[in-house]
Amino acid sequence: MQRTFAKVLNIEQLTSHYFLITLMAPQLARTVQPGQFLHVRTGEQLDPLLRRPFSIHDWHSGEGTMQLLFQVKGKGTQLLSRKQKGEQLDVLGPLGNGFAITKKKGKALLIGGGIGEAPLWGLARTLKEAHWEVTIVLGAAKQTLLARHNDFSQWGETYIATEDGSVGFKGRVTNLLPLVAAEHLDQVYACGPKPLLAALYTWTNSNNLPLQVSLDEVMACGMGVCLGCVQPVGRKEAPVLAKVCTDGPVFSAEEVVWDD
Repeated sequence: MQRTFAKVLNIEQLTSHYFLITLMAPQLARTVQPGQFLHVRTGEQLDPLLRRPFSIHDWHSGEGTMQLLFQVKGKGTQLLSRKQKGEQLDVLGPLGNGFAITKKKGKALLIGGGIGEAPLWGLARTLKEAHWEVTIVLGAAKQTLLARHNDFSQWGETYIATEDGSVGFKGRVTNLLPLVAAEHLDQVYACGPKPLLAALYTWTNSNNLPLQVSLDEVMACGMGVCLGCVQPVGRKEAPVLAKVCTDGPVFSAEEVVWDD
């Protein structure tokens, strides 16, 4: 983990909800693993006081660049969306434990709900470059809550589900999965709202599939000091409180206590 001042190379508004910001941060880009995050100071004043965590969407170590895909939801993200080309961002990272790629190649299913697609882009690219066969399923309540769903197809066959049917399959991601999942999968990866992840664990567990999940918890310090992002984990023995920022954000779904 390093602290650096990353230069804003570009910021693009993708939809009414989502922005994509590109940063120059060579020392950080060299060490990124899929699923890690940056802890960003979004303002110059004391309000907002705390940094904000953002999944690393993409990175290119040779170019020294990194990208964050984020949704404007509060003051911190509003300030970030107003950054201009050439400004500097105070960032810490890369932080956390990312997705594990346990085999040289295989078949992977990636599932994202809403802004949960953010860390899956870099993971999909990494798997594709490692010659994995990748299938991607993205879902949201409606089309406007999806960001780059039209672009994921460069990494693998991509399916979309929206609850209102505004794009793709009408229904929930979990309703779509039986129609698109390959007969044999070596790994399932997911990021999204906790109810979705819990439902995915039920589905993967019943189909004897390994699932890694990236948990989205409110983080204050981002370094395991404040204990503000704890999550009960451990099924074979008494659960313990893991820190999502340092022990995660990615966990094996079997470890997570879903009914807390």
